[in-house]
Amino acid sequence: MPSFRPQVTQALEQALHATRDHARRVAVFDFDNTLIFNDIGELFSYVIIEEMAYRYDLDAFWDLIDEQDGRDEIRGLVEQLNALPPASRKSSDAYQRYCGEMGATYSRKLEREGKRSCYAWAVLLHVGLTEQQMFDLSEQAIVHELNRPIEPQTLRTSRGEEIGVTRGVRMLAPMQRLIQRLGDEGVEVWISFGIELPDDRAVRAALWGAN
Repeated sequence: MPSFRPQVTQALEQALHATRDHARRVAVFDFDNTLIFNDIGELFSYVIIEEMAYRYDLDAFWDLIDEQDGRDEIRGLVEQLNALPPASRKSSDAYQRYCGEMGATYSRKLEREGKRSCYAWAVLLHVGLTEQQMFDLSEQAIVHELNRPIEPQTLRTSRGEEIGVTRGVRMLAPMQRLIQRLGDEGVEVWISFGIELPDDRAVRAALWGAN
């Protein structure tokens, strides 16, 4: 494990040696900003917004958007965009306004209610999406963000807000090598994701090249 600092490498080697005779060894890693650069859980939401993949046809979805967070304006923008030919939606002014307003719903709610409430709320926004759709969208988001530059993006709203986000994700090669080494040593590797997946196939296929 030459990519880590010497003291880190030493500690890892000691841990592997000390547990070598254990019947079962498990290593658990956080995913975002640990195994990869950036937060795919956050970017997943932006990709769903950009692809207009939320179930905007369901009243149950709109019931989750607070009126003070722009529900009526966003719903009107979605209706405008749905009336346009799909090929021309993303080049329209309405689309840019839509992305800004939808992107701001989280930050507006976060300011009032804090992270714990907003994390749970963000999951509820997937109402109506099937498990397979969630899997497909997760894989799409990972591939999309792997193939775009690491760059800042600013979304602007009708209220004058600026929502800043860093786009793009990258594998962290030292962590990839560490996971390979742990696997070679017979250690089970568990990964904690910030988004709900049916299993980890999407991540392994897109990031690690595994079957």
